[in-house]
Amino acid sequence: MVGLSETIILRLSRVGFTLKTTVDDGKSVISRAGRVSKEYTGKGIAGIMLKWVDKGGPLYRPEVLCHKTTRHRTLSPLLQLINKGTYNKTLEQHIVIRNENPSLKADSIDEKVLSEILASTDHKQYLFPGDEIVVDFVPYRAIKSNTPLIMMSEYILIRGTSSKGTSLTFLDSAVEEFGFKRTGSYGTGLIGFTLITTVDDGRSVVTRAVRVSKEYAGKGNARIMLQWLDKEGPLHRPEVVKKINIDSTLITLKLFILSGIKVVLVYVYGIESNTVHTTKQQKSTFEFILQFLRHPIPVNVITMDNNIRCKRVTKEDYEKVMAVFPPSEIYYGSDYLSDNFHMLIDMPNNEMYAAVIGDTFVGFTLMTTVDDGKSVVTRAGRVSKEYAGKGIAGIMLKWMDKGGPLYRPEVLWHKTTGSRTHSPLLQLINKGTYNKTLEQDFRFYDTHNGTLQTKYNVIKNKSPSLKAEYIDVNLFGQVLASTDHKQYLFPEDEIVVENIPYRAIKSNAPLIISKRTTVVVSDLNCPKRALLSVSNFHQAPIGMFFNFNVYGCLSENIKEHLIFHFAKFLCRPMSQYILLRGISSKGTSWTFLDSAVEELGFKRTEFYGTGLVSVRRRILSKL
Repeated sequence: MVGLSETIILRLSRVGFTLKTTVDDGKSVISRAGRVSKEYTGKGIAGIMLKWVDKGGPLYRPEVLCHKTTRHRTLSPLLQLINKGTYNKTLEQHIVIRNENPSLKADSIDEKVLSEILASTDHKQYLFPGDEIVVDFVPYRAIKSNTPLIMMSEYILIRGTSSKGTSLTFLDSAVEEFGFKRTGSYGTGLIGFTLITTVDDGRSVVTRAVRVSKEYAGKGNARIMLQWLDKEGPLHRPEVVKKINIDSTLITLKLFILSGIKVVLVYVYGIESNTVHTTKQQKSTFEFILQFLRHPIPVNVITMDNNIRCKRVTKEDYEKVMAVFPPSEIYYGSDYLSDNFHMLIDMPNNEMYAAVIGDTFVGFTLMTTVDDGKSVVTRAGRVSKEYAGKGIAGIMLKWMDKGGPLYRPEVLWHKTTGSRTHSPLLQLINKGTYNKTLEQDFRFYDTHNGTLQTKYNVIKNKSPSLKAEYIDVNLFGQVLASTDHKQYLFPEDEIVVENIPYRAIKSNAPLIISKRTTVVVSDLNCPKRALLSVSNFHQAPIGMFFNFNVYGCLSENIKEHLIFHFAKFLCRPMSQYILLRGISSKGTSWTFLDSAVEELGFKRTEFYGTGLVSVRRRILSKL
């Protein structure tokens, strides 16, 4: 038996299954999603489980008074069981299914409105005369304490639901204005289904039990689901929730975004059968949906509280991101985001998110997935000056833990890096918030473009035979996977490139090498003497910023490495001022690098920090 919040899942020797959900202040337990294997169908498995539930399971708890369930009217035996007196009917509803393709955007408010309505005796007699509200096939008593349980529900279809006998003419007409078409499905339920199972330590996702209703076979529904699995991941997340009360009618809309197809679930309460106010109700519903659509909230919006939202950043948001905090004031003018933004957003393992108030971006973070999908690195974080110290970064981090990319089942670690002297990471390590995975020293050198070009040409002509060599992504992957080399090059099993901490594993090689990254090695045949260097660069407000990461035995070979790196670097347009940051393991002797860069016209300078700290923490929900 596995406990999941208010939900309990029971499995009987793998031949039967049921899901138990506790509601109504703990006084009711709902059974749903029940199934029995074909081999044991008709052999009393469901009865055995129900007997245990009554006598030894969740229903045996002293506070539980009622056992509830819901079923399709036409495809389950519930009506017969009601006639036999086994169950008492609490609510009966119609279901209408609609599919919709236009681009929708939506607003969000918190659950206060629903909570107040459920608690209102004035509204209850009209909205919930049976004192029940059914959401996602779960029957809840219409009481305030059920609000957070209702709000947790997730849906992947459009379903209009109202009391039995309700005339749905007004809903038919209203949604038709927005391009909806009436459709049918299972009973009056789903049109497509897939079961997703994560295996192989989270590295593989298996899709099975895929089915599409006959009416929709061959119309691309399976492909739509597959595209969503590819682009949005195996866990669908509710993007926007909006609840409102109009003319004594509670209409609940939930909007999901599945691979560009907007999916809206509509519940309608408070419409009386054979109402004479059909035209008025139709107008109210039409106006409500229109109001719902008029608020332009971009795709991938998650509401965090009444004022702050977190949204996925797109290329069109570049200026808004840059306006969060002046790049010239970040890292003393060495910020990389303004130059690398478009390159980074195109990389498949990167996601950008912004904290938004109104239409203004007040916070930003870049999230990079590495380590076979098991780690997410946060970087380039910034908060606007106006909202500094007001908890924006904390709100975004909390969302990332509970509702964002870190919530994906395969992600186990949250990683980040920071300056040893300009970030609180060392204090957070001491507090136990993070575990340190790597610490590196760095130092800075600067020169001018013309000086470097002249010095480089002289040294290159004096060095006709070089031992160092470029390596491609395949050979780099082999080096990362080599146990012979790892103990000398990456003893902590980590490699940091462009402020991203990667595990030293083969699958990270294509993520490390980008169009601005160069990897050079020497003495690979002798692991103890092997030297590996990685460079990348960006145009910063202060000038051209050149990162030079060194792993292994820092020796006189470093000059050859620099010649190879600058051969590619100097081919690109750049500003006159060049700042080089040399990075190596903690305690490194810089004698060889000092000498090599001096020959190339660089001089030692002081800049932002003296070292880099890489840390990680286990995701709270995965402990």
